[in-house]
Amino acid sequence: MRAALLQAHGLDGLDVARVDVPEPGAGEVLIRVESVGVNQLDLNVIAGHGPGAAAKLPRVLGIDPAGVIVAVGDGVAGDRVGEAVVVKPNIPCGRCDACAEGRESTCPAQRVVGVHRDGGAAEFVTVPAEVAFDRTGLPAEVATATVHSLPIVVNAFDAAAVRAGDRLLVTGAGGVLGRAALEYAVHLGAEV
Repeated sequence: MRAALLQAHGLDGLDVARVDVPEPGAGEVLIRVESVGVNQLDLNVIAGHGPGAAAKLPRVLGIDPAGVIVAVGDGVAGDRVGEAVVVKPNIPCGRCDACAEGRESTCPAQRVVGVHRDGGAAEFVTVPAEVAFDRTGLPAEVATATVHSLPIVVNAFDAAAVRAGDRLLVTGAGGVLGRAALEYAVHLGAEV
């Protein structure tokens, strides 16, 4: 398959290369990728800076893939084959206090698709089944954009305890996060 493969840090180390189609392991699904996002974390991986420094090269990039499940590994229900999904890129450990309290986003041992394991900037990607979410009715490109941006907004709204009837000013409403915040506020019944 073709994949955006980073073999050395820096743009000169990035190329579209031919790599083997991955096989889903136990608890994993194989997804035929339809869309994938490009964001700051991808740039950090390319540069080898910040959280991107954790990537072991070579690495297939792409943290927010969406597509269709085409195969499953042991322990995953076979009826998931054919399911349209989007991948939440953060894979929590499931064992720490943060995970036990439902705060997976603060799991200190989480791994990230496209950083700690190969990502979705390829024709196919394997991920743990529990991070591949049904996106029935949502186009792949919308799901890709939503899976990364909307959780940021939801967490901010939860922290601020925004509820129906609240008055809310969204600064930067023309950007991706601002637009998501505006739409989510309206969904909650807040006055924007």
